[in-house]
Amino acid sequence: MKFLSSFVVAVVLSGCSLVPKPGIETRYVLAPVQIQTSAMSTVIMPQKDLPVLGIARPRVPVDLRTNQLVLIQNGTLTFYEGKSWSAPLPDTLGAAMIRDLANNLPEWIVTGDNALKSQRDLQLEVHDFATIQNGSQATVIMNMDVRLVDATTRDVIKILPYRYSAPLTELNTAQTIEAYNKGWSNLIQEIVTIMKTTPLTKDEMKSGRTS
Repeated sequence: MKFLSSFVVAVVLSGCSLVPKPGIETRYVLAPVQIQTSAMSTVIMPQKDLPVLGIARPRVPVDLRTNQLVLIQNGTLTFYEGKSWSAPLPDTLGAAMIRDLANNLPEWIVTGDNALKSQRDLQLEVHDFATIQNGSQATVIMNMDVRLVDATTRDVIKILPYRYSAPLTELNTAQTIEAYNKGWSNLIQEIVTIMKTTPLTKDEMKSGRTS
């Protein structure tokens, strides 16, 4: 499995656009997701004993393997002028996935480094990640499937079909990024719920890394 090896470093926006310098693109990343937890304390094992969740590099259609913000106007593929993600979409999504799951799953080591032996792998397959405009109506669409996989047997443990759409009152970058951030936050929350409600089997625990 090919893993994402590093984070993307860029300015984080929560639905607000920056004023770009002349001739310079404005670049975006997905805003960090922090899920509110209950007041109950969680007992965490020493890091060397934590299970490992491997994050595979997201699979993305050819048309979306770009750092441009994709806009489909009346069936024609185009882009937001002067606006882009901080990296090609697979890397932008992969870095955000590692960051947000690491922040919200303290009971796991979340990594894109295939040097660590993982008990489970998370695979993200993107089908749609764009703004669709038909006439005067524009909508941000995020359609993807998430698979939780036993890293040893390669059996699929769970599949999460994720479908999100957000109508825009105006076709502008601020609303577009805000919609992407909201959709991404919802996705991370669903993944965290799955991880917390799907305990490791005894065989998975035995297959983990050793110290």
